[in-house]
This record gives sequence, C-alpha cells and structure tokens, in this order.
Amino acid sequence: MIKIRNNVEKSIITIDPYKKDAFKFIGNEVGALDVSRSISKENFFISYLKFKNLITTTISISRETSEEELSNIISIKTYEELSLDATIDYKIVFIESQAQTEDRLFSVFVIADDTIDKIFKDIMAKIPYIDYLSIAPLLYSSLYKKGFLTVLDVDCFICLQKDDAFLAVYSGGEYLTSRPLRYNLSSIKDRYSELKGERISEEAFYEKLNTNGICMDTESENFDPELNDVLEDCFFLH
Repeated sequence: MIKIRNNVEKSIITIDPYKKDAFKFIGNEVGALDVSRSISKENFFISYLKFKNLITTTISISRETSEEELSNIISIKTYEELSLDATIDYKIVFIESQAQTEDRLFSVFVIADDTIDKIFKDIMAKIPYIDYLSIAPLLYSSLYKKGFLTVLDVDCFICLQKDDAFLAVYSGGEYLTSRPLRYNLSSIKDRYSELKGERISEEAFYEKLNTNGICMDTESENFDPELNDVLEDCFFLH
C-alpha cells in the first residue's frame, strides 16, 4: 500500500492512454475514474505502452564491460543494430536475460519520444506525470510475483487486441522474448469475413469467439474451417 508522509493512504490510478479510461485503487476497493475531470497529483499514476509502439531487439555485451559503461554501450549498439535516426530522440530501456551465455544478453525496447508524447497527449492535459510506465510484454511478470504462476515452467502468453497482437515468452518467471503476430483481432475479423464471403460485425465475431472459443478439433461441432485457417496464418511470426 502506498502512503504519503502524513500516513494517509494514497490512491493508485491505472491509466489506459489508448482508450482514455482509468481505474482507481485504494484500500480493497476498485472503481472507474473519469479522467476528463481534474485528478489530484498526490495520487500514484501507472500506465503502459502497447507492443505495436515499440521497436525491440537483443543486444549482447561482453561480460568485461563495467556497469558504469553498460547503459551507454547498449544505447550505441541499439542505434547501430536498428539503424535508428540520430536526429530523433528515443527512450531506450533494457532488461538482462538470465541465460548462461558467454556474453551478457539484453532485451532492448525502444520508442521515440514523439510517439510517447502523442500517446499521452490527451491524458497529460489532466495528469502532470506518470510515476510508473511499463510495456505490454512485461506486464505478465506480475503473475509470477503474485504467485499465480510457478517459476518452474516456460510460459507463452498470447495477446490479441483490436489493434495489437504479440506473444511473450517467460522462462522460470523471467521475461525471455516477445514477437509480433501477423494479425490483430480487427484484421482476423476482416480476414474471416473475407473467407466466409459475408460481412460480419465486430459484435457477432467476438460473440462467436466468446461462445465457441478457438476449436482446433475437426470432429467437433464448434470447428470452423475458415476461422481455423485465419488463426493458423495469424500465428506465423514475422
């Protein structure tokens, strides 16, 4: 529980900058919050960035590199690896892999400052700053920290949203890698409509997924060959 100095409980505000909605956590209660209204800056604000907004890569660094030099060297190698535009300012963050390899391996996430400004433009009109900003593939780490998943397995998380789609792999409770998927939910729906030869609304398509789920058993009455074809294509990685 986050508290301010006078021991009064401080609310935690989670913000979705894409949908422009938020939730307030205080004590054991959770409630929706209207971000169009003025919000006290004494709260603790957290948010996230979607995978589609990120550029990712893996950088290897010699184990002889000092900690003082590490951040600068990773930034330089990231610019070289991704051929980043030197005239653009980027936020570059990284986490180290626990794999036992000759060199140290780092998963690197890159986003242009201008992109962040655009995503949070409307939100920041009401909120002065974000205390904690995460990225979508790393959000699953909380499942291990809270004990919902054991740290003994390799887990693959598939995230499908209307405008974003990726998979994230964790090993032993630690982030390992993430990759984009070919289709998000909107494009899956459009492709499915194309194969069916009829226009299908978002509501009808999502209801189908909610009701029947993803059935791969060709003998089942819920098996849908067109949907199966789309999903097989979807999970081919870029």
